Amino acid sequence: MPMNTAAHRITLVLEHSPDEGMLPLICPDTGRPLEAVIADLQSLLRRRGIALSFEETVAASPTGRSRRLLINGRPLEEFVPPRTPRSPCAGCPCSGDESAECGECQNEACWDEFPESVVRLGVLKAAGVKK
Repeated sequence: MPMNTAAHRITLVLEHSPDEGMLPLICPDTGRPLEAVIADLQSLLRRRGIALSFEETVAASPTGRSRRLLINGRPLEEFVPPRTPRSPCAGCPCSGDESAECGECQNEACWDEFPESVVRLGVLKAAGVKK
């Protein structure tokens, strides 16, 4: 079945800092490489007529985080919000001083790692398969 509309395409982009290498990233909840999780999702969505593309890129502007996952240009956190952090995120310049006001991440909750369950849920929500 040909895919003609943007609604039938999901683009997953892993942005990382210039000093961090490319894959493999390991999902902390299952121990599987992120590449394997994405391959499974591509297969699952293909059967539903939805294309999933994946790319890695160096972040255009530093965000204070070592990496982030974008789904159709939106951060993973918009699809699957993490718990509110008790302290600044791991990549934050103020992570050593919990009383500091963070200028980079504004002490917002973010995914420093990408659990398989969270990646799956975020992509399936973006595809309209899950709510």
